[in-house]
Amino acid sequence: MQLREWLEVKYPAKPVKPKQVKKPKKKAVKAKPKPVKRCLSIEQIAEAFELYNKGVYYCNIAMLFGVSELTLRRYMKAAERYGYAFWGDDYVCCRDGEQEHGAV
Repeated sequence: MQLREWLEVKYPAKPVKPKQVKKPKKKAVKAKPKPVKRCLSIEQIAEAFELYNKGVYYCNIAMLFGVSELTLRRYMKAAERYGYAFWGDDYVCCRDGEQEHGAV
């Protein structure tokens, strides 16, 4: 028995698998941004104004609503500046403070 025959007997050839054709990858589609979920409602801000006018500190009011003091101040300032429009779905504020309604 020659070496080649001996190797073929000891190590039989495995069947060759046909090459699999790769499927083309789908292009990533950019997801639409989710609508902004407001941390505080209009009613909560109204209550925050009442509490602040009674002498309660911002940090205590923020703790009552479960938000940070900075968030509470930001919402109160926006309520003073923009009113009910701040909670609308189409509200967009530019950097210079002007309002744009219906902008995408």
